[in-house]
Amino acid sequence: MYKQVTLELTPEQQKKAVSGKPVQLSAGAIQSTKHKIYVHPENYKKIMKAKKNNVGCRVSFRPDAIAHDM
Repeated sequence: MYKQVTLELTPEQQKKAVSGKPVQLSAGAIQSTKHKIYVHPENYKKIMKAKKNNVGCRVSFRPDAIAHDM
């Protein structure tokens, strides 16, 4: 089951995410509440760990997860 996270994606990162390519998220982007998206539980754990440690991370979004948000 997908879990909701809040973060900020640039337009370029959004294009990469839709095509299934990895996206590098900065610590600031992870702390932001601009976009609400649903992610796979593995990505959720990775993002929450990065948020807790105030660091960035690299994630790959599945195209079906992105479609789920739209």
